[in-house]
Amino acid sequence: MRIAFYSDNFYPELSGTADSVMMLGKALAQRGHSVIFVAPRYSKKDYAKAKLSSEETYRSIRIPSIGQPNSPTGQARIALPLGPFGSAFWKIKKFKPDIIHVQSPFGTGIEALIASKLLGVPLVGTNHTPISEFMAYSPFHPKWFVEIFVRFYSWYYNRCLFVSAPCDALLDDMAKHGFKKTRKNKGLGEAVKKCEAISNPVLLGSFVPVQNEAEKTALKKHFCFSAHTVLYTGRLAEEKHVDVIIRAIKAVAEQIHDITFAVTGHGNAETALKKLANELGIAGKVKFLGFVDFAEFPLIYQASDIFAVMSTAETQCISLMQGFSCGMPAVVARAWGLPEYTDVRAGIIVEPGDAAALAKNIVELFKNPMQMKEMGRAGIESVKKYSPGAIAEKWESVYINIKQKSPSRV
Repeated sequence: MRIAFYSDNFYPELSGTADSVMMLGKALAQRGHSVIFVAPRYSKKDYAKAKLSSEETYRSIRIPSIGQPNSPTGQARIALPLGPFGSAFWKIKKFKPDIIHVQSPFGTGIEALIASKLLGVPLVGTNHTPISEFMAYSPFHPKWFVEIFVRFYSWYYNRCLFVSAPCDALLDDMAKHGFKKTRKNKGLGEAVKKCEAISNPVLLGSFVPVQNEAEKTALKKHFCFSAHTVLYTGRLAEEKHVDVIIRAIKAVAEQIHDITFAVTGHGNAETALKKLANELGIAGKVKFLGFVDFAEFPLIYQASDIFAVMSTAETQCISLMQGFSCGMPAVVARAWGLPEYTDVRAGIIVEPGDAAALAKNIVELFKNPMQMKEMGRAGIESVKKYSPGAIAEKWESVYINIKQKSPSRV
């Protein structure tokens, strides 16, 4: 099968969506499918920021783009859809895709919709983003403006023959704003389910538990972590609410003095977070590690003890899955997809913004090492089903079913 992925987030952008799309495409290619990516054209500065080569490592078609203002990573681009007036359309026509799989409704999404209509190729969509949550942190977000974007999402994904999201919570929210969960089969005249929650693939092979305590101790020494280390990895953006974890660490430090909070990643909230740690008098306990080379990234997990995420905008949270894969218990916020991906045997769910509850559970976990080990084992088992191969197999069946039952044109 020939599959064209359209994504507004792609290599070299440091983005969970970009990682997921590339991982899925690679896994499908390993299963014998021909895969191509249509994505924005990035600048040399974008590659330099991610410390990545500007040489193409994936088979891709690049669309002209401009920089996105106030991008959390400083890399995001706005693709400029040109349809038949641009070279991307003609390159895709030459590729002759069987399926077009779009990852967002904006620049590349419009380009994908045009290609689907003009070439008569089935359009499949994935929504990774609770857009209303993200827009709440934009400089301009009156209710009517947010509603326009939310309804645009539903309008766009109604044009797809099949739609996925990483969690049911996001599909339910879309339905509240006009998204139709079923469609009529033109051949049979019956309603057909057109959406399903499908996990993004998670690269688990490199994320494994340490072999023994001696190895963990050595890694802690290497990264200058204490015996009690809480970890967060990901973008440092307002909707991630890393500030809640910092406030919790302040409370934890009153009972566990040798506590470390390790933070990886960059983002527009980084300066404010560092300022907060200073104001609370725990700057020495909070380590901002910035961008971490992939070779060392799994080692950061292995050197840590508990994973914490209080984001209110996660439809899955790949970094949480990687934490589970390393055998780490987790404390997460009850928001969007986090509860759906947190096995109750492996993680503890607290209310969003509740720093006191987060602190209380962190302290209790550290005081019960046997419970931590049991939760760690449960976490390892819970994420095996999210491997790239398993998710690629799921999508393969979706594509085949759509090709067999869809009309010749969208």
